[in-house]
Amino acid sequence: MRPLLLQNLTFEQQVGVVGHELSHVVDFNNKNFPQTIGVGIGHISNRYLDKMEFNTDRICIQHGLGKYLLAYSKHVRETMHVHNWRGGDYVNKGNGNGKYERYMNPDTIEKIMREMETH
Repeated sequence: MRPLLLQNLTFEQQVGVVGHELSHVVDFNNKNFPQTIGVGIGHISNRYLDKMEFNTDRICIQHGLGKYLLAYSKHVRETMHVHNWRGGDYVNKGNGNGKYERYMNPDTIEKIMREMETH
């Protein structure tokens, strides 16, 4: 198994992960100073981080990078040997052990992409 390093990813997967990270920049660019302080404070909450990362994936898809995010998401799950763990669809729900999923899983990414195509 090769580690999940940028240099070990295909071009599409690299675009997906970089697109996700740049989506954080887009998100911060749309915040005012008090909201930015709120993000910093929010980092003490796992639930807040789950919602923030889910929203970051949504921003990435909204900017037309969904297929790249999907390629990266699939690669991560193949490498970790899990197709769909409780992903973004469960961001507001506990999974029995108090943990929340942070990033959209491939099925959720495809669902969001389809929803955006119809609007």
